[in-house]
Amino acid sequence: MTRACSRCGRIHPSGYKCNAWRTYPTTDERKLRAKNKWHEKARAIKEEAQSLCELCRTEGRYISRGLEVHHIEKLTDHPELLLEDTNLICLCQDCHKRADAGKIDKELLKRIASQRGANNPPGV
Repeated sequence: MTRACSRCGRIHPSGYKCNAWRTYPTTDERKLRAKNKWHEKARAIKEEAQSLCELCRTEGRYISRGLEVHHIEKLTDHPELLLEDTNLICLCQDCHKRADAGKIDKELLKRIASQRGANNPPGV
């Protein structure tokens, strides 16, 4: 048996809990990431990385799809590092998931981030 959802207007099976208009708790991290300064910084980091995953690039692979900017030191632990260049690195989604899981050494990521400008040949 199905019914029309009062939240989204779609047809769902009886007993289905629709997540439409579900509100999520607002955390300090969410507030920081919502700022325009963060979006501008993330765009700048991607440009400086030449729109490539910086970790894959060191391994000789050139991945340009699904790029995300990763905080090496977690934003929940160090909110003051929100816009710090040496704490930000451009990663593909696979590398980002591994970094979040702690499978990539933070010191390696910091070293790559600190060399970001040096990796780009002049005039590029």
